[in-house]
Amino acid sequence: MEKDEQKIETVSYEKQSFMKLFVNGIYYRAPHRHTEPEIDLVCSGKYKVITKDTTYDAGKGDALVFSPYQNHELKSADGDRVQVLILQISKEWLKSLKLGNISFKGTFVDARGDAEALGRFYRDFLELAVNYFRGGELSQLQCSRDLSALVYDLLQIVPWENTEDMADDSDQARFQSLLAYIESHFTGKMSLQDMSGFMNLSPQYLSHLFTKTLGISMRDYVTKLRFNQAIRLIDTTSLPLIDVCYESGFSNYKYMSGVFKRELGVTPMEYKENNGVKPEKSFKTTNEYIYPDSVSLEIVDRLMADLIPEDCE
Repeated sequence: MEKDEQKIETVSYEKQSFMKLFVNGIYYRAPHRHTEPEIDLVCSGKYKVITKDTTYDAGKGDALVFSPYQNHELKSADGDRVQVLILQISKEWLKSLKLGNISFKGTFVDARGDAEALGRFYRDFLELAVNYFRGGELSQLQCSRDLSALVYDLLQIVPWENTEDMADDSDQARFQSLLAYIESHFTGKMSLQDMSGFMNLSPQYLSHLFTKTLGISMRDYVTKLRFNQAIRLIDTTSLPLIDVCYESGFSNYKYMSGVFKRELGVTPMEYKENNGVKPEKSFKTTNEYIYPDSVSLEIVDRLMADLIPEDCE
C-alpha cells in the first residue's frame, strides 16, 4: 500500500522538464494538492471528484482542471478502477509565459456549449499524450508545441485569472512548511497553540487560514494523518492494536476506535480481522496504479478513436 497524506505534493519532471503526463488507474486517491496546475481527462470508468467547495461526478470523456494548491480527492463511483489521463504543468514553464500564478474559476472543462472549442481541446490534449508516451528524437519539441496549443485552448474555454502581481508564493511556502512540520510530528502531541507559535501567527488566524486553504480544520487534518498511519501499521505489521494506537499519535484507544467507526464503519479489531479485505465504503487510503507508457499509449489511442471523429484528426 502506498503512502498517502493530505498534503502538498511536489511534482518531479523526469521525462520532460516542463510537464509530467501519465495514466493513473484509480480506486481512491487521498486528498492532496500540487504546486502546479493539473488537467485530468477520464479515459474509462466513473469517479467522484471532491474539492473544498463541491463534489463532481465525472465519467469517460470528462475533463477537469485544478488550480495550484487546490485540494482534491478522487474516488471510484462504482468500485471499479477508473483510468485517468493526468497532466501536470511546470510552474516555471508557466512563469516564462507570465502565467506563473494562474488559477481557474471552475473545475469542469465544458467549453460553455462550444463544441468546436472542446473538440480542439480534446485533439490537442490527446496528441500531446501520444507524442509524450511514444517518445522519439523530436518528442520534447513536439510536446512543447502541443502543450502550448493545449494551454491556449484551455484559456479560451475555462474562466481563469492570473495574479502575477500578488506576492503569495511566500505565504504558500510558509504554509507548506507548516504542513511538512505536522506530517513529521503528528504522532506526537500537537496543539493549535504550538503550530501558531511555529508560524508566528495567532491561533485564531491560523485556524481560519488552515480551514480556508485546505477546507478542513487542523484538528481533522491531524486526525486523518493518524488514521492513515494506523491503517498502514495494521496492514503491514503485527503490532497489538494498543501499540498501533499510540504509535499513530492517538491519545487513547477509544478515540482511535471512534475514528475507525466514523471513517470505515468498523472497529480497528474488525478491520484487522478482515485481513485487508475492506468494504467498498472504506476507500480511505490511496489505491492507484500508474500505467507504463506502452499501455498508456494504447489507452489514449482508444480514447482518441472515441472522442475525435476521423475527419477531424
